[in-house]
Amino acid sequence: MRSSGYIDENLVKNSVLACFLLSSFTHRYEELTARTLSPDLMKILLVLPIVWHKSSCDAVRKKNTSSSLRSVVLENPVLRTGIQSRIDELAPLSLQALNLACASDLLKRHMIDGIPHVSSCFSRWPRGSKPTQAPPEMMQAIERLAFWFKENSTAEIFSLLLRE
Repeated sequence: MRSSGYIDENLVKNSVLACFLLSSFTHRYEELTARTLSPDLMKILLVLPIVWHKSSCDAVRKKNTSSSLRSVVLENPVLRTGIQSRIDELAPLSLQALNLACASDLLKRHMIDGIPHVSSCFSRWPRGSKPTQAPPEMMQAIERLAFWFKENSTAEIFSLLLRE
């Protein structure tokens, strides 16, 4: 009898959830820009560190999109607290989730002026793939992040979040 080895179900579930969150972010970002812009990889790498950090997620999801990202970050220092370590810790999972999304034809990678970007490959969620089981607070935060991230350059976002 051949064993397939130990499978960490939490890792599998986290990868799938991350895949749906990043696909949702990308899809919404493109909808908000009338499909004229797609997020670059560096913006994508900021999504999970905010959405999976409960305090940051709550701070983001409770704000209106009429607030600026700058005011949200200044009013909620928790968004900055430990952000560099969260980015570092979640980058591998973000990249794994992007690979899963690309392999599933939810997203595609492409280069624009030498910078990696991600685009959605669907106008509507494929049957059976809409992230209906994703935590609603995360989906609300994704909605806000997509709106604010489309309004700000990657450099501006990193400057706001990483400033001491």
